Amino acid sequence: TLNADVRIIAATHRDLETRITEGSFRQDLYYRLHVFPLETLPLRAVRTDIPLIIEALGQRFMHEGRPVAKLTEAAIAALAVLPWPGNVRELGNMIERLGILHPAQPVDVPQLPEKLRSQLPADWLPPAPATPMFALCEIPAEPLLALEPAPRPAPLPAPVAGQVLDEADVDPREMFAAGLLAPPAARDLAAAWHLPTDVLALEHCVCQLPESGFDLKALLEAIEQAWIEHALTQHQGVVAQAARQLGVRRTTLVEKLRKYQIQARADEADVTA
Repeated sequence: TLNADVRIIAATHRDLETRITEGSFRQDLYYRLHVFPLETLPLRAVRTDIPLIIEALGQRFMHEGRPVAKLTEAAIAALAVLPWPGNVRELGNMIERLGILHPAQPVDVPQLPEKLRSQLPADWLPPAPATPMFALCEIPAEPLLALEPAPRPAPLPAPVAGQVLDEADVDPREMFAAGLLAPPAARDLAAAWHLPTDVLALEHCVCQLPESGFDLKALLEAIEQAWIEHALTQHQGVVAQAARQLGVRRTTLVEKLRKYQIQARADEADVTA
């Protein structure tokens, strides 16, 4: 005689009680299995959870090193009204597919597969964007002509014998607590040039450039710097969380913190403390 201690988990999408009435499922087997029933709702019955599920799937894919698309609010709203007969597995496959087709790129409703868009209700309308999708950005010449190159950060001190300079040398949380993470002067360029701060609005911005030209590198650095500081503020200075939201490696974000002289300010904070 062989003794066994097992637990049986049986799952089905069928209505077994109806099947018993129809005579297509054994009643005695049903009651053998029906010890502790758990009923889960289909995805279409919990549509308000779909944006949270999409966010969780994106974070999981990013943690696993897989590409993730940046879904707009309209795209997420469209996915939330679809029937999803395959439930979370079908939704997860779609999020993974969009990441492969549009890695780290914005995905709006037109970029969704035709098969999904054809299932949208005829009266469905995307939510109104928080900021205009298209903006006319007039860049004045004066701030551009008066722009001076941002000073380079001071060279890092020579390491002590046996010391390794790594991410631990930069702790934005301490700088936030001390109020030392002040935006450099270059960050105000975007505001001076009346550029939109929303990513989609900036992408679709139709800019009127000055005839004298301008420093594109300085503008891009100002935008990058502003978004890095925004992410750090949102995550209370936790580098790993900010890097995950920005879609970059933690080491890359640490190097950019040094590039924008945050390292020098951290050193000053250590000295004054």
